[in-house]
Amino acid sequence: MEPVSLPLNERLDLTRMLLQKAARLLQQRRSQHWGEAAEQTLQALKAALRAFLIFHDVPLSKKAPLRRYWQCAVPLASSLELFANPRRIWKS
Repeated sequence: MEPVSLPLNERLDLTRMLLQKAARLLQQRRSQHWGEAAEQTLQALKAALRAFLIFHDVPLSKKAPLRRYWQCAVPLASSLELFANPRRIWKS
């Protein structure tokens, strides 16, 4: 499990590194077959969510499933909640 609390400067460095990793993974997917590209895209999404959680000082194992990353991220950002439940957007 990740440390519960990292100093802000370390969280920012780790966040930056993970977002750069996500960008690299998305660049790599362009030259691959569909299945490999899909896997790279999921890895990029997980890296980006992990960066978001680390920035918010949420401890979560690297080995946690993508669904768990998403579940931890949704309460932290109201904009993510809209994407998690798109039906809310269209209710009048």
